[in-house]
Amino acid sequence: LPSEIYEKVFKEDPFTSPLVYISKDINHLSEDQVLYIPQGGAWSGAEEGIRELANELDAQFRNLRDLGKLSFPYMRPVVFLGSGTGTTALYLAKYLAHVARIIAVPVAGSSEYLVRQMRMLDETSGTAEPATSPSEFSGFPEVIRPRIRSTFADIRVEKLAMWREMERAGGGRIHFDLIYGPPAWEELWLALDEGRLQRDCDIVFLHTGGLEGNQSMLKRFTFKGLTTLDESQDLSTSRDCNQA
Repeated sequence: LPSEIYEKVFKEDPFTSPLVYISKDINHLSEDQVLYIPQGGAWSGAEEGIRELANELDAQFRNLRDLGKLSFPYMRPVVFLGSGTGTTALYLAKYLAHVARIIAVPVAGSSEYLVRQMRMLDETSGTAEPATSPSEFSGFPEVIRPRIRSTFADIRVEKLAMWREMERAGGGRIHFDLIYGPPAWEELWLALDEGRLQRDCDIVFLHTGGLEGNQSMLKRFTFKGLTTLDESQDLSTSRDCNQA
């Protein structure tokens, strides 16, 4: 639901059925057949699914450690991801902070904005205070303060170059989106180069999806003259490929 409708339905007018505000295509359904999710996904209902994801990551880390495939088996691995509202990062940290460091990279605003969003969501389910150092097991993700001036879904030649590098690294098996992925990787490399993130740990990038948006993003890059139409059509085929 768009934010204004979600607010009206669930805060201003809780006695009116939400079905009166939404598409006629689904307003014939009964209340128990519809699940309402606020636009942007900052919703406590996401906790259950992200808890399952945390359990899967925990099991994978244990398996890799048992097989001797972690480069630094005695260090907590780092899980980093691009974050908009911080929903995934917040709940991952709640269930995985004892196993891994969760580092969120803001891609939709400043680090202050991201922390504020997570705090608001946190009020509905309760986790803990933000970590002040990597050694703390606070149950709240660490947030990288971005060094690059960037806005959500902006068009930058550096972002396109990073995405191309990510695509090459994926070797045709893993593809990445153009909104969350490149800014997260840009900030990761800067944090490593500047010593804000140590290199003596295993680093895991959490793929946040979004391949469906690549086609329209590439058209915007073409419009700005940063890539050719032929190249955009070529590159946009990644949206149809499976992601991991």
